[in-house]
Amino acid sequence: SAKGEIIATTDADNILPDNWLKIINKAFEKDKKMVAYGGLFRFYSGPLSARIAIKYFTYFVFQIDRMFSGKWSLIAQNMAVTKSAFLEVGG
Repeated sequence: SAKGEIIATTDADNILPDNWLKIINKAFEKDKKMVAYGGLFRFYSGPLSARIAIKYFTYFVFQIDRMFSGKWSLIAQNMAVTKSAFLEVGG
């Protein structure tokens, strides 16, 4: 039921930068062929071990994933897709 051309997703407990949607919009405006955009995240609270793991190992894990899959993965905590692509893959 989204009315716009871009669907952005995040989690209810995320702390987003004030310009989060502007960054996403600018990325889609810059590359008209792009169908998905996303990025990593940080933990601001929770166990110290989890915050350290996310900060120092997440990017490495995504690099490994990219090496095997040939593409970047998207994280629903910080991603956006065109509505047409979202519908094309069945949501």
